[in-house]
Amino acid sequence: MIEDIQTKEEMHQRVEDLHDILFDLIETKRDECLDERKNIINSGYLESEMEFFLNNIQTLLQAELFRTFRVMQLLSDYYGLLDRKELPEIPEFYQNQFSNNYDTIALENVDDLNNPFPRLEKMINDCLKVFMGEDEEPVAAVGGKKAPPVKTGGSPKKEDPKKKKITGKEVVEEEKKEETQWETEKKKALNVEKAIFRYRVMVIKNVAASR
Repeated sequence: MIEDIQTKEEMHQRVEDLHDILFDLIETKRDECLDERKNIINSGYLESEMEFFLNNIQTLLQAELFRTFRVMQLLSDYYGLLDRKELPEIPEFYQNQFSNNYDTIALENVDDLNNPFPRLEKMINDCLKVFMGEDEEPVAAVGGKKAPPVKTGGSPKKEDPKKKKITGKEVVEEEKKEETQWETEKKKALNVEKAIFRYRVMVIKNVAASR
């Protein structure tokens, strides 16, 4: 039967019919998938999920920032007590938080390979600025309003004639004053904590960008 011409033609026809059926099924499935993709894009689901995810990243960065400030203050108090010194005042920028106004920044920018997630990059930069005390936005005490900025400058203070003037020799002696053991250890501990903070922020950034 294999050598029969009619049998060969029938087998070829069956193959062609099967090809047409499979091709129609593939075309139908492709159209259904394209319609589903279009509905997902138009629904705003991805944007809302990215908003939710980045809000969690911002909360995590803020928590990490406050944690580091608390640890640094604890280290300063601890070594200050060991050195029998008065407890230092808490720096004002320890109470700061970075801005929440990120709605105007795009979630992603596929055209920019160097900065595909501009909002995430802005969050990281703002967090590091607040950590260095460069970008200050005090936490509101009541009503959600920013605390008024502290005014600097004004008329220069007049020198008190009774105040003892410091000679150059005394300044040199003051500079040559050696640090105590606890001051040296405090600096080392604070530097370690700062390095830990920067490392953890970079880990958060890498994890967020990989999602």
